Amino acid sequence: MAPFSNLCARWRGLSQKWRLLATWGGALLGVVLVWQLTLLLRTPQALVRRAGQARPERAARLYARLAQEMPELTEYFRLWSAQAGMSSLDAVQELQAISAYRPNSPAAFDSHLTLARYYAGLEADQAVDEYRAALALDDRADLRVELARHLEARGDLAGAYEQYRAALGKTRIDAFSDMRRTASDPLLVARDLYDRYFFTDVVDVLRDDQRCEAHCLRAKALSALGLEAEAQAAQEACEACQNPAATPVEAPAPAARPAGPEPTLLESDNPVERWSGTWDLDLSEVEGTRPITDVLPVYLDVAESGVYVSDDAAYRALVLAQRRSDADAERRASALLADMQPNWYAWLASGELMLDLAPPFPEAAVADASAAVRDRVDALTLIGRDDLALDELRYAARLSDTPELISWTAMELLGRGEVYTSYVLAVRYLTEHPCAAPSFWTLAYPRAFETHVVRWATEYEVPPNLVWAVMRQESQFQPLATSSAGAVGLLQLMPANVADFNQTQGTDYDPGDCYRPEVGIQIGAEHLGRLLRYYEGDTVLALMAYNAGAGNVDAWLQEPGSQDRNDLLRFIPYGETREYVGRVGLNYQIYEALYGEAE
Repeated sequence: MAPFSNLCARWRGLSQKWRLLATWGGALLGVVLVWQLTLLLRTPQALVRRAGQARPERAARLYARLAQEMPELTEYFRLWSAQAGMSSLDAVQELQAISAYRPNSPAAFDSHLTLARYYAGLEADQAVDEYRAALALDDRADLRVELARHLEARGDLAGAYEQYRAALGKTRIDAFSDMRRTASDPLLVARDLYDRYFFTDVVDVLRDDQRCEAHCLRAKALSALGLEAEAQAAQEACEACQNPAATPVEAPAPAARPAGPEPTLLESDNPVERWSGTWDLDLSEVEGTRPITDVLPVYLDVAESGVYVSDDAAYRALVLAQRRSDADAERRASALLADMQPNWYAWLASGELMLDLAPPFPEAAVADASAAVRDRVDALTLIGRDDLALDELRYAARLSDTPELISWTAMELLGRGEVYTSYVLAVRYLTEHPCAAPSFWTLAYPRAFETHVVRWATEYEVPPNLVWAVMRQESQFQPLATSSAGAVGLLQLMPANVADFNQTQGTDYDPGDCYRPEVGIQIGAEHLGRLLRYYEGDTVLALMAYNAGAGNVDAWLQEPGSQDRNDLLRFIPYGETREYVGRVGLNYQIYEALYGEAE
């Protein structure tokens, strides 16, 4: 029994030790957990959250403490403390001081907006000024609607209408009913709706309006909707009221016309009209019925005028000069095209694309220029205010004239998924400074939605750079882009494109699914791939068909004057398609120059 008793005693001793260790270990673990929880509650993000839920006095103390720990955000902590203390006189004065301290900042915007709502609640006149000051910093559609509601409540219907109309132009479709309510005349609403392609709503607004202008505008809207029978009836009513029967009176004798033939487009002072006037003249030359000397000088004059068809005219002049061995005209046209670089027609003529690239920015210069903004952005991100971090980047880029800062902020925005905003900043800078650092070129020609583009371009045997070139022209990288014709998404696809894809791929997509980048890019890449195969890899014909439809392109290819590729480029019947090919073709060449073939 003794050995067993000794074993039991030893076991009891061990159990007591383990219990003691467990007790002390649990206590130590509890201390560690409390310590960790205390640290979590003291993080800047937690303190900001607590301050936002506290009473004004407690909030002010917390924000003051945060300002000591994060001085780069003092402006925001003052703003939030003042907002918590509204509507005291001290808080109002603090907001006014904040908006004056850094007047072109997100904090100033929030200060103006807080003051606008405060004054609106008092029905004070200052509210409108504060709303307009906020809109001057950030023209948001929802804020315009808010100002419109305030003006309407004050009885300023004309002012409210203007704000509703501006909001409608910024895709606030719900502003339409507000416009109808505040308009002084249904025709006013109808004209504004027509300008924004709301043709069905124009017809609805003018349904019972029998005035002459209403008939005329209704006829235009019905025609745009393809309702030709109804449009014809409205047009007849329009013409009837525009030319009512009247008592005949002796009409004044018409002014004598100068002797000679009517002036032609070729004799116009407008270069674009002269370009249009060359069509028949050039076609006659191609068919061998008229000498080249009649049309070549016109093309050269248009090329020198600086209008949007100048590059088309310069390239056509070069083609005709080479055909007729006119060395002087060839040199003149080549020089004009060289001056237009980077340009697709200049690339066609020379085989070279000249990008005016400045040296990259030194890293130290970028760091110095962006230091203050970077510190605020990092701090705002740390406390969980990614929305304000984005605003800081947008405001800094929009209001700065320092290239290093604009480039850095645009890069940061791109990295945060703000593709369109980054693109707009870069394009604006390149427009004003054609010789720019490489970063601006890559921002203006981004490889947006790269995963989806590379995947589906590879699947359907399309060069990824061609997909980006089309995307840049079609939507400027905006997934929710919608055209007046009903094309949607990044690659502006029509319902017929979706139906074709469903039929060939066995899918069941709706047209609205093209707003999703992964779907729109898939369908668009397949459509491009099909066109490239149909035209045996001819990128120019595929781009023509993407814009105008393969049926139209096939018909153009049968025309006698379009058998040569250069003649086809001149005699594309749709000016939009001719410009489209040039712009997307240039996009494609720039993507190739910047990135080479995408992997």
